[in-house]
Amino acid sequence: MKKTISSLVITALLLLPSAAFAETTQNIDTNSLGYGKSADNAVFDTEKAPFKEFSPSAVSGEGITLSAVAPFYTAVSDFHGDTGDSISNAWTDSSQSKRMNIDHIGARSVVYLNKGYVGTNSNHRYNENQAYSYVTVPNAFFNDGEVYGYHAFEQSGFTSWYPETYGT
Repeated sequence: MKKTISSLVITALLLLPSAAFAETTQNIDTNSLGYGKSADNAVFDTEKAPFKEFSPSAVSGEGITLSAVAPFYTAVSDFHGDTGDSISNAWTDSSQSKRMNIDHIGARSVVYLNKGYVGTNSNHRYNENQAYSYVTVPNAFFNDGEVYGYHAFEQSGFTSWYPETYGT
């Protein structure tokens, strides 16, 4: 009899929906990028290339004036000598003759040598026009070096841009 009751209790517990024991979870905003921008106002560029440029469009409802100058962005990664570096630049236009300070600019370098991880470095600046990050690699000459660059460009009233670059 004791064995039958134990079997019935175990069966009943197994048949109860597992949701009855689940903890409640909070709703998480999956559009948040962590910089206060939504994914609707951002461009993610993951194509493998050493140099990229971008002209952001104005975002409606961000309160910019018609006289606001749209920035122009460049991102580059290169491995040369014993250094893998990534550089993010903000300019006033595509001629790249005059720099423009933006709300947030960032660059992160992740370096590999002969397919092995060497190191990472990042640089984020606010109200600046350039971010530069580099990793020095000892004894890198005549070896197979790679650098992956991860960049961030954010300016109020304009589309944010998050490109990835790749240099050898």
